Amino acid sequence: MTLRDIPPPAMLATDLFQGSYRPVLTLLSRYADRLNAEYGRSLSALQTDSADDLTSILAALGDELSRLVLSLTPSLRNWTIRLERYHRSKWRGAVLAASSVDLDTIIGPQDVQQTLEDALNWNVSLVRDVGDQAKQKMANAVFAGLRARSPARDVAKQISEATGFARKRSLGIAADQLSKLSASLSEERQRQAGIEIVQYKSSHKLHARPWHAARDGKLYYLDTRTPVDGGEAVDASDWAGAPPWCGCRTLATIQFD
Repeated sequence: MTLRDIPPPAMLATDLFQGSYRPVLTLLSRYADRLNAEYGRSLSALQTDSADDLTSILAALGDELSRLVLSLTPSLRNWTIRLERYHRSKWRGAVLAASSVDLDTIIGPQDVQQTLEDALNWNVSLVRDVGDQAKQKMANAVFAGLRARSPARDVAKQISEATGFARKRSLGIAADQLSKLSASLSEERQRQAGIEIVQYKSSHKLHARPWHAARDGKLYYLDTRTPVDGGEAVDASDWAGAPPWCGCRTLATIQFD
């Protein structure tokens, strides 16, 4: 008997992006305008203090990014709590439908507290990294532009590409983190329930990893990730939901003698 799937709701990926990454992108966009204006002024006047002025703007951006990330931490924590609540409800329903056992008073968020804390800390670092990478790309653009006396429009294009890259990366991270925390919660709940065997479920994405798609429907021992019908164990880094952008999941399976 295989318990029903618990697909993560795409809405929560959108919420993660809107609540934690969009504020960073808004800040980057505001400083991009300031850098463009200062670069144009410095280039036209050929002022000797132009690099110092640009450095001051970038330093101010770094300071604001640090404060912003700290202020976003409660929002990120709330997001992990919402996802855990959703997943716990679906897990309870799946177990109830399969076994008529109600876990309502047996399981709670405290059971997966470490998983939630790990996800929170990792997401805080990801939000910070998105801002830091974009800031570095913007700095590279303006200082390389000054050395080469590049036209302001060329530097503005590079700065725009830096913020565009940050946005694209943020959207990808939000979707990926939803899949990863969902997969971690599923495995945590399965272990708590004493599940020994799981069925691998491929994401069936258009560009899914071929070796992941080949595992679809196969049974594995949860603790060792070894195929039930024999074969080598799957490395933890290549397990369902572990690699970047992997949407694979595992389904709890109960075998009766």
